[in-house]
Amino acid sequence: IETFDNNYKLEIQILQAKITSLESQECDPFAVCSIGKNRYQTNILRKTNTPQWEGKLVVFEIESATKEIQIEVYKRGIVGTKSLIGTTTIILSRLGNNIATTQWYDIIQNGEKVGSIQCMFKRQKVNVSEEEEDKEKGWVDLLSQINDIIQPTSDESKSEKVFEYYEMKKEENKKENEENE
Repeated sequence: IETFDNNYKLEIQILQAKITSLESQECDPFAVCSIGKNRYQTNILRKTNTPQWEGKLVVFEIESATKEIQIEVYKRGIVGTKSLIGTTTIILSRLGNNIATTQWYDIIQNGEKVGSIQCMFKRQKVNVSEEEEDKEKGWVDLLSQINDIIQPTSDESKSEKVFEYYEMKKEENKKENEENE
């Protein structure tokens, strides 16, 4: 698992949620994002099970010991009380570098899915050399190309597509080596 060093920052934006466990009753939901010692809370929306927070973009410095992001979704109660609807945990090492990732995550309470929440994350190195940045972009471009190529069609499996891609790259490298000799 990749770990962060002190040269990372993380952009976070909580966008929206779908709370399925409270279908018959609307609530006043809000979300709290915790990452290391940092906390960020969305605004409270009234009488909805599908809040559209479109929250502000928040940037946190990442400490090397930080491995995950915890998001808790609450409903506001009477006179300032709150009740936990559920939580989700995002593993930092699963987020790409210098890529904005917008994704839905399951909200879990007592081992059961009670809804989902959509968030945007982008982690970035601080003080990155141009060489490191170009290397990182190269990996992102390669992964994007591979993903485009291995999209399965109705008559071919992903493994067949991966094999075809591997063979194509092998031939390209062979031709390139022959030209260089």
